[in-house]
Amino acid sequence: MENNSITLNESIYVKLPHFIKELTDQYEGRERDMILLSTLGVLSNCFPNYYSEYDGRKVYSHLYIAILANAASGKGVINVTRKLLEPIHQYVKDKKDNFFLQSEEDAVSKDKKDKSSTTNNSTEIKILPGNISSAEMHSYFNKSEHGMLIMESEADTVGTMLKNDWANYSDVLRKVFHNEPISISRSTDERYFEINNPKLSIVLSGTPNQLSPIISSVENGLFSRFLYYYFDEPQRFKNVFQKTSLNVNTLFEKNGKILLEVYKVLENGSIEFKLTDNQQEQFLEFFTDTTELIQESDCNGLDANVKRLGIILLRILQIFSICRRFEEIITSNLNEIICDDIDFNTGLQLVKGLFEHTKNVFINNTKALIVSDFDMSILKKLSNEFSRQDAVNIGKEMQVNIRTIDDKLNQWCSKKIIVRVFQGKYKKVI
Repeated sequence: MENNSITLNESIYVKLPHFIKELTDQYEGRERDMILLSTLGVLSNCFPNYYSEYDGRKVYSHLYIAILANAASGKGVINVTRKLLEPIHQYVKDKKDNFFLQSEEDAVSKDKKDKSSTTNNSTEIKILPGNISSAEMHSYFNKSEHGMLIMESEADTVGTMLKNDWANYSDVLRKVFHNEPISISRSTDERYFEINNPKLSIVLSGTPNQLSPIISSVENGLFSRFLYYYFDEPQRFKNVFQKTSLNVNTLFEKNGKILLEVYKVLENGSIEFKLTDNQQEQFLEFFTDTTELIQESDCNGLDANVKRLGIILLRILQIFSICRRFEEIITSNLNEIICDDIDFNTGLQLVKGLFEHTKNVFINNTKALIVSDFDMSILKKLSNEFSRQDAVNIGKEMQVNIRTIDDKLNQWCSKKIIVRVFQGKYKKVI
């Protein structure tokens, strides 16, 4: 089996926390993998005031997930996981609406403020649409205390917006991954505000081409912030009339209600997540070894991915660990969670498998994420139609040897960046 057909190891599913396992057990094969990853992405936005210490700062559980596959490959299955967050989304929205409704009534009775001014500021949400402008995104962040989720089963919903200067929030996504402050100044209404601790989870699925406007190159800082799952083999037509033992929509709705109860408890307190000393040693050993292997391989451009995979693993461990303790959280005053070894080993195994998918995206250079900044600098110097000698001449100018240019021409052809018109003649596709 080729690398790009790797499914997640079966042993991962055996050891999952029951809350997650109950959901993934309803699926098999690729669908099960996609359900697990999208579930983790959605869950990562469900636990306010739940954090860990990492490199001297607080880290929350929010994840960026990208599932890449060809059209009609079943990626839409992830949409059901959105139901886990819908009760929280409605609760937050109703809570804020009720707060401003009461404020509005008080204001009217005291004749202190205009009714419309409060109504315009009353919206807080947990599920953020991907087709919004940068200004709108800042506005929602300003009203969101515990973070939001962007979930799109067609990644070009986000990509289309990022093509526009007025809607390009790629820099915001990069900063928010690390909860770095973001700010906006609007001259139209003379407003300025700063969000000091923004939080966001992202779950996207789509074809590689749909992701290209979002992450234009493997050297784009946003590339290393995502956890990838990639496959390209054809999918069989499944039995669409097969009945499952339990309606999956009902199951996700039921678990969504449980999450709402946990969310309400966490709103009014905080829980710190910790690794044991032995787990910390294994953690550091794994990433030290992986960094060295990457630097010695053809994937040395993935250094940033390895470094950020550390924080991604910690966030996955946070999610696994808290999902084992819902009853304890609801019934007692829990303020600390120590990672179980079973969750640590499962999380480590999961990121190892998914890092292979990231390497496939990098090595196989799926069209969305293939063009390094250096390759693009060569391509930009070439005409829409060019010869091998043209490329060799450009290479000489940039101190790139002939063999490397020939290798790049072959790679670009296989990745459909260019097409060979006839021997020694090429035409750009992108």
